[in-house]
Amino acid sequence: MNSSKYLFAVFAAVAILASCTVERLPEPKEAAPVIESAPFITAILSDEPATKVSFEFTDWQLKAAWVPGDQIAVTPGGYGWNVAGIYTLPGGGGNSADFEMTQSVGSTASEYRVFYPGDRVKCNSDFSRFYMEGQVQSKTAPMDHLKDFFAMYKVVSDYSTVDFSDAIKSSCFRVDVSGTTFKNPYRVAITLVSRSSFTLNCYPEGQFYFYNNDHPDNPKNSSTISVDLEGYGTETSLVAWIAMSNVDVELASGDMVRVKVFCEDGYVYSDYTLDSDMVLEGGHCHSITLSSGWKVGQADYTVYPFDGEVVALQEAGYGLDLVLMGDGFIAEDFNGGDSSEYMTLMQDMADNFFTAQPYVYLRPYFNVYVVKAVSPERTNAETTGANGARNTGTETKFSMRYTPNSTSVSGDDSTVMEYAMKALVGASDMRVSNVTVIVVGNQACRSGTCWNSWNGDSSNYDFGCGTAIAYFGRGKTVQEGRQLVRHEASGHGFGKLADEYTGKAFTNTGPWNEIATMHDLGFFRNADKFVSPSIQSQVGGDLTTTSNVLWHDLFGTENNYESDSVESLGVFEGGYTYNYGMCRPTYQGNRSIMNGNTGIFNAISRRQIYYRAQCLMGTQAGAWGSAAELAAFLEWDKVNMLPTLPGALSASAPARTEKPNCVEQYAQPLAPPVYLRRYWDGKRFVTE
Repeated sequence: MNSSKYLFAVFAAVAILASCTVERLPEPKEAAPVIESAPFITAILSDEPATKVSFEFTDWQLKAAWVPGDQIAVTPGGYGWNVAGIYTLPGGGGNSADFEMTQSVGSTASEYRVFYPGDRVKCNSDFSRFYMEGQVQSKTAPMDHLKDFFAMYKVVSDYSTVDFSDAIKSSCFRVDVSGTTFKNPYRVAITLVSRSSFTLNCYPEGQFYFYNNDHPDNPKNSSTISVDLEGYGTETSLVAWIAMSNVDVELASGDMVRVKVFCEDGYVYSDYTLDSDMVLEGGHCHSITLSSGWKVGQADYTVYPFDGEVVALQEAGYGLDLVLMGDGFIAEDFNGGDSSEYMTLMQDMADNFFTAQPYVYLRPYFNVYVVKAVSPERTNAETTGANGARNTGTETKFSMRYTPNSTSVSGDDSTVMEYAMKALVGASDMRVSNVTVIVVGNQACRSGTCWNSWNGDSSNYDFGCGTAIAYFGRGKTVQEGRQLVRHEASGHGFGKLADEYTGKAFTNTGPWNEIATMHDLGFFRNADKFVSPSIQSQVGGDLTTTSNVLWHDLFGTENNYESDSVESLGVFEGGYTYNYGMCRPTYQGNRSIMNGNTGIFNAISRRQIYYRAQCLMGTQAGAWGSAAELAAFLEWDKVNMLPTLPGALSASAPARTEKPNCVEQYAQPLAPPVYLRRYWDGKRFVTE
C-alpha cells in the first residue's frame, strides 16, 4: 500500500447535475402546492454508474471531477479537528483523484470520521455546522454554486476503504416559481413561519438549520434560507436551488412556508400552509412549485418615495458611524416628518446610544444617520411570557424574527446592509467594515441580539474590527427599550464587549481558548478565564488573581478603581454567560451595563470602547496594553468619568441573587452576541 498517495471518489459540480438527472424529482402537481422530496446525491461519480462508489487506498483509479486543493479529512475518535488527517489533491484535477497525505491521521482509534470537504471538520460536531449563507446562482449554470456548499461524512472503523453511498450528506431546496413577472430578480428566499411546535430552549423546531461559525455553542437556527441570483432579466418563471445542511427539518401542521422573490422593483411572495406534519429529510432535495397567490411585498417607490431616504442627525467627518432604521413600520408611521413616530423613536434610540461614558465624550465624533424603511405590514407578533414574541407571519422590510420565550432576534442582514449603505455612499472600506447598525423592531418585547461580522483581515487589528447589526424590540416600556440600545448597540455593537451575566454550565476549557483568541482580536476584554482551586485540580494552570487577570493593570493606579467609592473593580467568578470557569470585573448589576443593563460601563469596558474609537479615528496613543495606551486612558477616565460616578451609580440595581452567578431575577438575560466570519463586498455578505 502506497503510504503517500490515497484515492478518493466523491462529489463535484457535475455530480449534482448527474445525480439529480438520474433521480428525477416528481413532476409538479397542477393542484395545490406541495413539498416533494427525492435523494439529493445518489451517485458520487461524475461519469460512472453508481456501482463503484466504494474505493480503497490503493493504486486503483476512479474517475471523478476534482479541483486542485480539494481535501478529505480523517478524524480518529471524537471530532477534534486538530488531530485530523488531511489528504489533498496537489494538482492535475480532471479525472484523476490522486490525493497526497498532507497531515497524518495522528493516532489510531476504534472508529474514524471521514469528511468531504476536509474543512468541514473545524468544529466539535459534524459537518452540519457549516455556514450556508453567501450562495450565488448563475443563470447560465444554475446548479454550480451547490458544489461549494455540499458536504458529507461517515463514521467507519477502517478508513482504508470507505463507501460514501450511505454517508450523511447535505440537502437542497428546489423552488420552481411562475405565474407573475419577475423583473431582474436578484434573490430567492424561503422563510418558515412556525405557528406551533416550539421547543423550550429558544429555537423553533421546524427551522432550516445551519450554523454561523465553527463553534457548537453559537448556532444560528434560521427561519430563512436564500440564494442570490446573477444574470437574470425579466423572467416569467425561474427555478432556484438553495443548499441546506444535513439536518432533518421538522414541520408541523399549520406551519407556513413563504417563498419570496426579490426583484428590481421590490419583492413578491406566496405562502403555502401545511395541512399535516412532515419532515424534510437530510440528504434529500426538496421541491416546491408555486404558480399563484403572489402578493406585492415591497413598498412601491412611486408611492413611498421616501423609502430609503437618509436623514443625517449629525456628521462629524471621523471614522465612527452609527446608522439607525426600523422594521415593521408602515407608511403612516412616517407622517409628520421629523416629528413622526418613526423619526421620534430613531432620535430617542440615537440619544440613548450616547448616554453612558465614554459615549458622552465620543458623541461629537460620530456620524449618525437614520434610514427610512417602509414595511408592507406592521409587526404583529404575539408576546410570549416575560420575554420574546412568537412570529405570526407579518411581512416586514428586514424580516425580523423573534424567538418565542427567549430574547433572541434575527433578521435579513443583507437587506439591512443594503439600506445602511445608502447612508455610507462613498465611505472608505474601513468605515464600511466597522459601521454599527441599529434595527429597532416595532414590537413591544424585551428581545435583542447583536450580529457581528469579521473576516481574516481583522487579525491585522487589535481593536475589534468588524461590522455590527444590533436587532432589538422597542421593549415593553420606554426605559426597557433604552436599556436594549445601550446593551446591544453601545455594548456589543460598537464596543465589542462580552456579556458579563451567567447561566450556562462550564463543562470544558474550550471557552478559555475561544476568549483568548477574541482578546487578541480586540473583542471581549471585559471577561476572562477564571481558574479556581476546583478547576485547577482538574486542569492545572495558575489561579486567577488580580495580578494575572486581563484588567490587572487597572489595579493599584491613582484612579483607585477597586475602591467601593469608585466601582469596586475586582475578579468575580461567573461571566461570559458561564456560571463558573470565567470571571467578570464588577459584581453589582448597575456597575456594568453588560450584566444588569443599568448604570455604567465598567472601567475595562470603557477602556475598550475608548481605545476602539481612537483606533478608528487614528488618534490612539499606542497599541493595546502599552504604557502609553494605559496612561492615555487613565488620564481621560480621571477627567471625564470618575467625577460623574456618584450620580451615575445612584440608581438602584435590579434585585438579584446573593450567589456569585448574579443573574437578573426579573427576566431572562439578553441573548449573547453572534460573531460571523464574513465580510460585506458591496452587494452581499461573503462567508470566508
